[in-house]
Amino acid sequence: MHKNKFILTLLLVISLLMVGCGSGYPSSARNVINAFFRAYSDGNIEEALKYCDKDGEAYSKLSQITEDQLIHDFAISMSDDEEIQDFFENNKNIRKLFHEYYTAMFKNYQIVDYEEEKESATYEVSISRLDENTFVVPHSAVLSIFNDYYERNSKQIDKIIEEDGEDAAIQKYIKDKGKDIVNAYIKDLKEYATYSNKTYYVELEKINKKWKIIRWSD
Repeated sequence: MHKNKFILTLLLVISLLMVGCGSGYPSSARNVINAFFRAYSDGNIEEALKYCDKDGEAYSKLSQITEDQLIHDFAISMSDDEEIQDFFENNKNIRKLFHEYYTAMFKNYQIVDYEEEKESATYEVSISRLDENTFVVPHSAVLSIFNDYYERNSKQIDKIIEEDGEDAAIQKYIKDKGKDIVNAYIKDLKEYATYSNKTYYVELEKINKKWKIIRWSD
């Protein structure tokens, strides 16, 4: 009973995961597009935000999905207890798991077409993006790690669940086996991930003599 509930909770943890400065600011709209998508494809949302107008729709959207923000949201979703939230938010293995997913999200991009005027521009950009509709994180490796761990430590885990709850048992499991879980996830991500091309229409405006991304649509 404890084992089945523990497995379901661990799968929830994995499923929730599926949701460098230059010498100067780029001088042209095309260079802003290139800088933005290089940062985006590297999983560096904080860097990509530098090329967006803070009052624009693009900045509003991206600021909600920075790596730190999603880890924070994930930690809150796991528990109402602040101590447990802090554990999930600062655990190095969980942070590495998010980072690996972010860096795998985009493979490359290409400017397809553009229209540019003196104070505004629109760029059509094709991106090779992780196909979330067909890519599902394989759980077999993670479950294999857990099954082996549970068989060796079942009495201790059951006792922790009964006395301190499932959150405490998950904390211990991640502390003990977090590195192995992350390595299994990365291996599966590299082996099974599929990508598809997605087209974005990116709008820019010149603000205070600097090109800034205002919004995009697909």
